[in-house]
Amino acid sequence: MNILYKSRYLLLIPLILLMAFVFSKALAGYVADSAFDYEREWSAQGEVDARQEWDDAISSVRLAMKIDPFNPNYPELLGRLHFWRFFVQDVPIESFEEAQNIVNAGLEPLRRSIEMRPTWPMAWASLLQLKSIGDQIDYEFEQVWDKSIELGDWEAGVQTILLEAGLIHWPRFNNVLKGKTIDIFVAMTSKPYSELRAIRVVDRLGAWPLVCNVLVDPILTVGRMRQACAELERPVQ
Repeated sequence: MNILYKSRYLLLIPLILLMAFVFSKALAGYVADSAFDYEREWSAQGEVDARQEWDDAISSVRLAMKIDPFNPNYPELLGRLHFWRFFVQDVPIESFEEAQNIVNAGLEPLRRSIEMRPTWPMAWASLLQLKSIGDQIDYEFEQVWDKSIELGDWEAGVQTILLEAGLIHWPRFNNVLKGKTIDIFVAMTSKPYSELRAIRVVDRLGAWPLVCNVLVDPILTVGRMRQACAELERPVQ
């Protein structure tokens, strides 16, 4: 009877472990929700109002990572949050060294997320976006660009990040990267669901002179683009 009684307890162990696993997942998700909410808010307004918001988001996602250390979503989010540090309004970044420290602090969790889930294109694109804002145009940048396209050439969000990086760093790009930037723009403008994103990126960066100068005539068939290029008095040479 005593053996039977003990065996029943042993049978409960897997159930208890499963319940603990499910609870930890749910708790981590609850903790990280505020960080995701902040990110959505910042994306909508294009800036971070206060450093305290950024600090709170960082603390939330770090706690979620402690609770659920094997979830690749949380290190990816932590890396993306470091991108948003550059848009904090009340405490701006004061030096190149500080900027590089922030970038490098965000690259580490992004690389960890990619190791855990290497086929997720947005993680690769987020890595490139952070290197772009940190002005780290190096061999890794080119490799990450290629991997982003390989895994997410269909993803408008990935394309948007690459196009923005390409237009910002165009003067520094070699001919290969310039060609890849043009390829991204052509790909985005050939599909209605991504075309508007491309136009918004060009508008936001004030890159119409560059775009009109490097694209061939058959691409300039969309009314909005044709009109914008026609309004330029003289293309950039």
